[in-house]
Amino acid sequence: MQLHPRRRPRVWLDITTSKSSGKVHNGTTRIERGLIRELPACLPPGRLGFCYYSRVMSRFSTVQDPPLLDVKAGPRPPHDHSRGSFRRFLRNVERSARILIKGSIRAIAVSVRGQYSRFPTALPGDTILLAGENWSRHDFSVLHELKKNRKVHIAAVLQDMIPCIHPQFFEAGSFKTRFQAYVEFLSTSADVIFTISKSTTEDFLRFVSGVSPTRIVQIELGVDVLGESTQSRPAAIAALGNRSYVLCVSTIQSRKNFDLLYRIWQRFALERQPDAPHLVVVGRPGFGSADLLNLNDIRKPQGK
Repeated sequence: MQLHPRRRPRVWLDITTSKSSGKVHNGTTRIERGLIRELPACLPPGRLGFCYYSRVMSRFSTVQDPPLLDVKAGPRPPHDHSRGSFRRFLRNVERSARILIKGSIRAIAVSVRGQYSRFPTALPGDTILLAGENWSRHDFSVLHELKKNRKVHIAAVLQDMIPCIHPQFFEAGSFKTRFQAYVEFLSTSADVIFTISKSTTEDFLRFVSGVSPTRIVQIELGVDVLGESTQSRPAAIAALGNRSYVLCVSTIQSRKNFDLLYRIWQRFALERQPDAPHLVVVGRPGFGSADLLNLNDIRKPQGK
């Protein structure tokens, strides 16, 4: 394959998830934003670019200076995850309206986008690095087309295989289907698959067939070390005084073993253990968390 004579191959870091999620943080956005911070120092000048994908226009565009929100940015405001019929009705109406609006915009875009390339700035030999919520924000057919016609390489991060091997932890809907389609895309079209653990590597190779282990690169995730200005104790923690506590930082979902934590601290309460530490949970509610959040015993154990 002959490279473009104007320059050496470039890595395009896709920042679609960070661009769309605002101040909301989860494990996936932290990985993507970590790469936004660190990759410029790892690659020579001119070898790194940033891009994002528009599903309406079905194309990638470049970003000159991607906004990098501070890691201390506030979480999403608390949300009521009750499944009442009225709230469910309102959510369905809102979802339907969004689909209609996007459908209308997409219909207009289809009539004009034929004259545009899927990624006009990318040249043969370049690599698109996908590190965000790739299963829900990209059209795999577009990526496959770029790989086939524009000779662009595809590299992607795979954090885990839970939606495929433990689908019971997720609500019914399109998410599981989209994630399984993403895994299929990785197996057929990705040149490099970055996994974050040995377990993820083994789960992926068991779930798909015919994938050479040489296409998989196992990496280790780092940590963000906060500066001195972030060392003040949150009010909720300060209220514990000198009492010991166990800190759990995670989106509250059943697949994160919160049911087990609840049973452990319920047993502490029932046995009235005076030296049992508090359980401090830091995270926003996720799907399947409503029942657990309604169990107040985990926050107000009997006799405490």
